[in-house]
Amino acid sequence: MTPRIIVKFYFNEPESPRVRELVRTADTIHSSVWALAEFHGVIHRRLREGSLSPLDARALSSRFYEHVQEGLWKLVPISEALLRRTSALVLSAPPGLFIRTADAVHLTTAQERRTRPMD
Repeated sequence: MTPRIIVKFYFNEPESPRVRELVRTADTIHSSVWALAEFHGVIHRRLREGSLSPLDARALSSRFYEHVQEGLWKLVPISEALLRRTSALVLSAPPGLFIRTADAVHLTTAQERRTRPMD
């Protein structure tokens, strides 16, 4: 699962109810450990834009870490082998497909863990 989807679980966005329902009904949700940095990057951006208070930012960060500890998000370490498989995925993608590098890492992680990416 990409951090973009994880963010929708914590913030109220148009797709958030659907994402929350999918997360609640999923057996296991895998993502790359890279999600730690990306999630907090979103928090920082919202702080910078003024749509999130420092207090709310700390609360969301704590809740996210709690969910990781509780096993809601199974964050998988990044290895050189995973990055090589991600590179192959990106190279095999159709030329017209826009795919972010970080999203490719998360999709490869989910694919290898045999979970359905939700994005």
